[in-house]
Amino acid sequence: MIQVRQPLCFLGLACVAGTLLVPGVAHAQGLTVSAAVSPFNGVFYHYTYSITNNAPQGYDFPDVTFNVPVDSNPADPPAITNFLAPAGYNLFYDAGLGTVDFAEDSQAFTPGTTVSGFQFDSGLAPAPTTFTALVVDSTSGLSAPDPIQGTTLAPAAVPEASTLTSFGLLLVPGLIFLGLRRRKSVAVS
Repeated sequence: MIQVRQPLCFLGLACVAGTLLVPGVAHAQGLTVSAAVSPFNGVFYHYTYSITNNAPQGYDFPDVTFNVPVDSNPADPPAITNFLAPAGYNLFYDAGLGTVDFAEDSQAFTPGTTVSGFQFDSGLAPAPTTFTALVVDSTSGLSAPDPIQGTTLAPAAVPEASTLTSFGLLLVPGLIFLGLRRRKSVAVS
């Protein structure tokens, strides 16, 4: 007997859809990157980020970088537009490398501080992506040997399915369906 589990399928789809509407928060060794994404205008998504320094006293995060889609055709409009950074910070977008950098002008990002107001717009929907943060000891000015990493929400390109992949996705369920029909007709005879 074959059990159909449609309610579980719909529950799974609802969870995936819900993650796109709930703000994403990422923790990585004393740094919290909170992302809030809201669709607007039917075409664009508005991305807003807050970064919190939860590190021990004396550590600063002067640069937080995360990956975004690479614009393969320079003639296309940029994947990210309308940049805005809070006072004392810059936001840099490199379409060739596919990175967005939040960089501070001075070492003022002390432990317990939350900096918010990093914003941009994109026509690309959000998905989990990695971020990397540079760690500096504010008393000595020396960088930690390894940056810290985590995940947050950012724009992500949706890959196009190839013809072979599409064919395989249709072939496998078709073969399963034919096998089930054959099994059912054998059991009835």
